Amino acid sequence: MERWVAINDYEGLYEVSNLGKVRSIARKITYSDGRVYNYPSKILSINFCGKYKLPYVHLYKESKRESRLLHRIVAKAFIPNPDNKTDVNHIDGDRKNNASSNLEWATRLENMQHGFKTGLINNTGINHGNNLYSEEQIQEVVNMIFLGYKQSEISNKTGVKIGTIQAIRQGKQWIHIKPQYEWRFNGDL
Repeated sequence: MERWVAINDYEGLYEVSNLGKVRSIARKITYSDGRVYNYPSKILSINFCGKYKLPYVHLYKESKRESRLLHRIVAKAFIPNPDNKTDVNHIDGDRKNNASSNLEWATRLENMQHGFKTGLINNTGINHGNNLYSEEQIQEVVNMIFLGYKQSEISNKTGVKIGTIQAIRQGKQWIHIKPQYEWRFNGDL
C-alpha cells in the first residue's frame, strides 16, 4: 500500500511515497499583485543525471529551485538511519527502483562493495580509468604469452608496454582475458 509523507524542509509543499514518487501538495498562491492561483497537486516528473543516470526531482521553495536525488528523499522519509550512514544503497542494484523496500543506508565502502558484487561497478579492462589498450590488443598479448613469446617481441608487435605485459603475465592485470587459440592437429607428431 502506498503511503505519503512530507519531505523534510518542504513540509506543506511536497510529499514522497514509499513507492518512490514525489508529488506537490495542492495549495493557493497569492501573487504580489493580489492575484490568487490554485496550484493543483501533481506527481513530479523524474529527471536523470550523471554517469549512472540517477533519478532526481526539482523542488521549489520561495522561488528557489533545488535538485534532490530521489533515492535519498525516499530513504530519509522511510528508512531509519541510527548509525548515521552516508550512502543509500539500491538492494536489487536497479537505480530506477526507488521504493523504500529496495533501499538501505550504507557506508561508502558497503555501497561500493555491493556495486562490485552485483556488477554495477566494473573497472576492469577497458572500463578502468587508466586503460590505454583495446581488448583486441590485450587478447593478442595474452595469446603471445601463451605461445611463449618474449616480452620485447610482444611489445614490439602489439604496442603494449613491457610493464603491462609483465603485469598480465603475473596475473595482476587483465585477468579476465584468457588465451584464445585454436589447436589444430594436422597429423604431424
